[in-house]
Amino acid sequence: MDPITFWLLMSGLGGAGAAGAALLYRLMKGPRLPELPPMPEPKPPEIPVRQDGIIDAEELEEEEDDSLLSDKDVVKQIVGGIGFSAQYVQVGERVVGQRFLGYREEESIYPDDDMTVRPIRDVAEMASLLGSENAQDDDILYARIARGEALVTAYTTQEEVFEDVHEPVMEARRRTLYILLDLSPSMFPKHSRWRWKIWGPLVLMLLQKAFQNQVVFLMRYFGGTVSKLMRAVSQEEVAKLERSIRSAQWISSTDITAAVYTALRDFDDEEYDNAQVVLITDGEHNQGTFNPSKVRKAFDDRNVTLHAILLGVKNDGLRQAAHSYVQVDHHDRRGLFTIINQV
Repeated sequence: MDPITFWLLMSGLGGAGAAGAALLYRLMKGPRLPELPPMPEPKPPEIPVRQDGIIDAEELEEEEDDSLLSDKDVVKQIVGGIGFSAQYVQVGERVVGQRFLGYREEESIYPDDDMTVRPIRDVAEMASLLGSENAQDDDILYARIARGEALVTAYTTQEEVFEDVHEPVMEARRRTLYILLDLSPSMFPKHSRWRWKIWGPLVLMLLQKAFQNQVVFLMRYFGGTVSKLMRAVSQEEVAKLERSIRSAQWISSTDITAAVYTALRDFDDEEYDNAQVVLITDGEHNQGTFNPSKVRKAFDDRNVTLHAILLGVKNDGLRQAAHSYVQVDHHDRRGLFTIINQV
């Protein structure tokens, strides 16, 4: 019996009946349980996308594949393996102190120094002949003087002997890391999310490590056109470039030739003793011509090393032109580790 029907039947008994009905209903219902909060409705996982449409790779969940390292771990291991070891050359020496070698005896003209007896060296020392020598016959004395056997007295003193201690003067080579970053549409999440999850964090971490190791960091974006040269040495420049990388927009087409020769012209303006150029691209060159032998010679003439990282697509021209070449695909990223000991 529902509560409303029960109440109507008992209400005919008057006030006492109504009160009894209320008490009886509470006894029948039992103690009242506390109300539980409503269960939240399940929501689909969110992919963080900023207002500029760029997916933040740091927040993306990694693919569940126990046989592969995550993209984030791959990038960290690559950057961690790049030591940026200092390059120095000796440009001279400087005296930093003296080392004591011992004592040497030197003759003195002062009679208060130590006196010693030695054979005569020159006739000018005849005034210092011993009395026993002068007591001999002249013929015997002159014969002894001629043979250098006559004895003379000499005063000696001890001198301390030192030598200079030299230290090489070393000069740090100007170390430079130059990034050529392909921003063609196929490098972005709309076309290939895994590529973005590699090059985005990779470039940002290389930028930070270059700054920490006092390496000059240069970068240009390229597609069908090549961006202006960006430079990061100070903390302010690093922060500015980091913002630029995070908000980068795609550039239509891909002209690797223009990007490579632009980088070479950058090295014409100033001499760099130890420069590394890292070209990051998906390899889909579709504009301009590319002559591998000329490109390789141009880099060799400038003492600049070219490293090529190909994401997903091979490029035989770059393989011939670059000093090191790695190709990485979606399922096998082990090739990235070969760049570790080369940059």
